[in-house]
Amino acid sequence: MDQMKSLFPELEKSEIEITNKFDAYKLVSGTENCVNMFHFQMASDQDNYVIVESSGGSNGAIVVELTKRENGEFITISSFETQNEGYGRVIQYGGEFYYVFAEYNYNLKTDDGIRIHRLGENAAEENLLIKYLPYNYIWKNVYMTAEGSCLGTIGVSIYMRKSNFIPSNYRTVWQFKCRFFLPDSGNNCVRELERLEIGAEAIPPASNRPNLVQMWFEEIEGKVYTLCLYHVFDYNYVFCAYVLEGNQIERIRTDILSPQRAFILTEGEKFFSG
Repeated sequence: MDQMKSLFPELEKSEIEITNKFDAYKLVSGTENCVNMFHFQMASDQDNYVIVESSGGSNGAIVVELTKRENGEFITISSFETQNEGYGRVIQYGGEFYYVFAEYNYNLKTDDGIRIHRLGENAAEENLLIKYLPYNYIWKNVYMTAEGSCLGTIGVSIYMRKSNFIPSNYRTVWQFKCRFFLPDSGNNCVRELERLEIGAEAIPPASNRPNLVQMWFEEIEGKVYTLCLYHVFDYNYVFCAYVLEGNQIERIRTDILSPQRAFILTEGEKFFSG
């Protein structure tokens, strides 16, 4: 607020009550939808502002406007739309200014990329999207007993159908329903296992507690092994194998499944809210 008041002395004299910086943004920009402002100087004799406005609604877009302030007025240099605010910031690098924000993936319900716009007359076109995406999984054993080695290569014989299942992130609400199925090779069909179901709504997992997303069973030499796949975070999983004998449960194997990733760069892509 102190910086806003030093840049805009009229805030001190305003008859409108200003309780936080967002009230100041709205008053100074002249729009109720202003959610952020950034001040910098592209030239020594020029005051520049990036004004970030939300169009509102669940399907609304964000409008980012590069301006210069002359005679108490904001003059637009360029503007562009983004799909979300993404903790946007203005940074300076190599004598140029850039607007940087985290791009949101509405399918995965998480931020999955960084988009950079070079601030200037062609800010909409001069942008770069950087994503760091998985392309292949590495399966690595980290714990194995002698009995665990008998499992060899793991095959999934029972699987679940998941609906509304979302990878973990700090803002995710997990809601999923799992039903178990068993391939029946004799009748060349897939049979649903009755009354084996995880509830329709699950408590979001704690950051230090993996969440069970898959369970199946293997019978080897008269013993039934319980095999579980846990989702840890992001695209990372842990596999565990257990054997039940009497009233004792023993973990006999643990593997981690983590992705190899690659940088994917996309230049000049424009977002249109429609």
